[in-house]
Amino acid sequence: MNEHPKGGISGVDPLRAIDLIWTLRDIKAKRTLLPIDPDHLQRADRARLGRDARRNPTLTNKGHDVLE
Repeated sequence: MNEHPKGGISGVDPLRAIDLIWTLRDIKAKRTLLPIDPDHLQRADRARLGRDARRNPTLTNKGHDVLE
């Protein structure tokens, strides 16, 4: 099984990419009442997939593209 992560996360370690995709899904579904791993938020922010506003993380257009 040699799958590659989609979109803007192709350079990320596959296991971290899976974590990041689930984090993006949680943000998109507004499942942010429970704390999201700060490391995942930082990675999303650095990859410009999401904006880490701590209390109200949001996805960028690039983040939405990764999930499609």
